[in-house]
Amino acid sequence: MLALDGSGKPASKVGILLTDRTGTPLCLDDRLDPQHDPRIEIPVDGGSGTFRLNAFYYTWDKTHADPGDGNATARFTIIQE
Repeated sequence: MLALDGSGKPASKVGILLTDRTGTPLCLDDRLDPQHDPRIEIPVDGGSGTFRLNAFYYTWDKTHADPGDGNATARFTIIQE
């Protein structure tokens, strides 16, 4: 889960959950399994590809969550093999 950025007035008790194409939550600190996790497929030399992730707002305390900005940043490295 990604913490919300502190800029503006961020929502409270809310984060952003990243999932793979099957809906399984991702941990960006772990190496991804290309059989199950997101991957980029480029059909031809010099073509482009799409890296598919899903993102959802998630609250762990719905009763006490407060509205506000809901932005987050995730950095990760893509290695071509």
